[in-house]
Amino acid sequence: MHLLDGRFVYAASDLNDYLECRRLTELEALVARGLLVEPEPTDDQAALVRRKGEEYERRHLERLRGEHAEELVEFGRSEAGVESYREAEAATLAAMRRGARIIYQATFFDETFLGRADFLRRVPVPSPALGDYSYEVVDTKLALATKGYFLVQICNYSEHLERLQGVLPRYGYVILGNGAEEHFRLGEYMAYYRHLKRAFLRYVSEATLDGLEQARHYPLKVSHCAYCAWDPACAAQRRVDDHLSLVAWMRSDQIAKLQTAGITRLDELAQATDEQRPLGMGAETFTRLRRQASLQALARREPEPRYELLPAEPALGFELLPAPSTGDVFFDIEGDPLFQPGRGLEYLFGFWMPDDDEPYRAFWGRDRAAEKHAFEQVVDFITERRRKFPAMHVYHYAGYEKSALRRLAQEHGTREEDVDDILRAEVLVDLFTVVRQALAISEERYGLKNLETFYELVRQTQTKKGDDSILMFERWLIEPDQKLLDDVEAYNRDDCRSTHLLREWLLARRAEAAAKFGVEIPWRPLKASHEPCHTEFVESCKKCKSRREEEREKERLSDLERGLLPPILPQTEQEYAMMPPVARMRYLMGVLLAYHRREERPAWWEYFDRCDNVDDLLEFDKAALAGLTLLEDRPPEDAGRKSFVYSYSFPDQQHKMQPGEAHDPRRVHSAGTILSIDDDKNLLRLKTTAPLERARKINELIPPGPPPTAVQRNALKRIATALCTERLRHQHPATFD
Repeated sequence: MHLLDGRFVYAASDLNDYLECRRLTELEALVARGLLVEPEPTDDQAALVRRKGEEYERRHLERLRGEHAEELVEFGRSEAGVESYREAEAATLAAMRRGARIIYQATFFDETFLGRADFLRRVPVPSPALGDYSYEVVDTKLALATKGYFLVQICNYSEHLERLQGVLPRYGYVILGNGAEEHFRLGEYMAYYRHLKRAFLRYVSEATLDGLEQARHYPLKVSHCAYCAWDPACAAQRRVDDHLSLVAWMRSDQIAKLQTAGITRLDELAQATDEQRPLGMGAETFTRLRRQASLQALARREPEPRYELLPAEPALGFELLPAPSTGDVFFDIEGDPLFQPGRGLEYLFGFWMPDDDEPYRAFWGRDRAAEKHAFEQVVDFITERRRKFPAMHVYHYAGYEKSALRRLAQEHGTREEDVDDILRAEVLVDLFTVVRQALAISEERYGLKNLETFYELVRQTQTKKGDDSILMFERWLIEPDQKLLDDVEAYNRDDCRSTHLLREWLLARRAEAAAKFGVEIPWRPLKASHEPCHTEFVESCKKCKSRREEEREKERLSDLERGLLPPILPQTEQEYAMMPPVARMRYLMGVLLAYHRREERPAWWEYFDRCDNVDDLLEFDKAALAGLTLLEDRPPEDAGRKSFVYSYSFPDQQHKMQPGEAHDPRRVHSAGTILSIDDDKNLLRLKTTAPLERARKINELIPPGPPPTAVQRNALKRIATALCTERLRHQHPATFD
């Protein structure tokens, strides 16, 4: 947003800012009028993102130069000013009339909106102004998936194109960070875009902004704050006002409900009574938020950090802790999400081993090949240590480490069975889940660094947080100074050691909770990934026979895959396209054999994540249904065959559950069949064989795991066998074609 010749000039980014935060629009108007000075950006990571985005755009430009050297027109950035913008658009239109195949940095200016498109691409679609061709917009983005604001930009540039060439482009394009090009039919988005544009122009009309002396909208915390230069000032204002957003776990919709009930400050929530609970907020949610506010308010008055133990629930909180064992390790990963367009790099895997003479071990992966090797070393390290110490566990904080191991196994196509074995045996222990379910603390956040106030850990590295480690690694990529990596490794060592100290602190709190509540808290049982019925094969045992057949089937499939896949797999689309047709066909078949196995893994991971985080389902999971309460005044209906139909109430929530099979995440088992869900009456009817006592304990329902695929796998195996024996053309000609 700029004030030029006495009028505001806007850009597509202003439309997106308006969507994200009305206060930001007002602040930018004040800056444009000279009433405020925009703060200097202090976020080094945001600067890194911008640099990476510019580098990606330049690389795409270099590719286009190689492909269309004679037909590519490039423009530089025009100077600020109405006349300069008019001249830049005239130059863009002249290039369009000449029929340039690609136009880089095209400028548009309609006296109100200024636009600069990354690329325009000529297409054989007639237009009134240009003849038998026209242009469409192509934007480059680092992201792996298209986001809403990309489309707002494309619609804005395409509207300018419609004005110049006389026809709206049919499509707009986004080239994502992984190189994939996605196209969007603009007719499906323009109505929304025009509605947004009209609303924005009404909002920023002269009558609204001319008399503005300060921003009117309150600086509520939104997702865009992470990228905004005004964020420090807005955060300071919220702190001065003791705003409810300072309460840990507080959501924006909950803030609105509390404010409607007259509770606007953290200290007011800390002292609120049950009678002040807002309409539409559950008693349990209100109690949890009030408890959190009370702890934070108390910590302001007294120097010591505070915690409060929560009543024990079966299979939650401290019951997720296994018994301490010799060989336990404490794990942390450092990753760079911006290493390559569309794909990050896990460059450091660290372990703290309190029982070893050398307690810290690091595995480095400074490039893609080294990442694969380091990942394999890490999985092998865990596997070997489990053989030596069968009761050992790998402790980490929050879900990043588990997600990274899963993802790397699939991305690199290695150690997949070993990772599955680690997951099935529940070797990984997430201490964040334990903290979240077992206690409340007097901190605004529940990060690992926040918890360090409860146990002694002195950090002495330049790297203070995860974002700093990314910046240090990126600096090393440009200036290979070993001191930078040494500091990152020391930071990772501290994180691993902190995870160990947290586990020890939680063990003390576990004993305290058992005494406080007068209960015995069981350790999480040791779970073997495979628990065979017999250590040696027994001919008369059906389970042994079934297990042997499964093992033989896996081996047969592995042999088929090895026979079909080349020794060196293609790494890019270009390498795949250069393969001879027969080799390409065999490669495709080999990959298809593992398709269902690969696709089922993420679905099962999601299923078990829900089972591990039942306390999160009500607030954060949009697929599950939580907070179920059996209606005792409605006797169960006899459904025959030892089945009953029970009725449950549930609180308002977003969910995707439908009539059909549903699972109980606490039992990790089918709960029965949902017969009906009435979201208006908050009523659910469930058919199940569970007796009344167990039916009372069904408090959450989640979707079942992925559907069985044995029939499809067998079909693929038959086709692969026919291909290997050169009978595919005869037996399955359509598949061969």
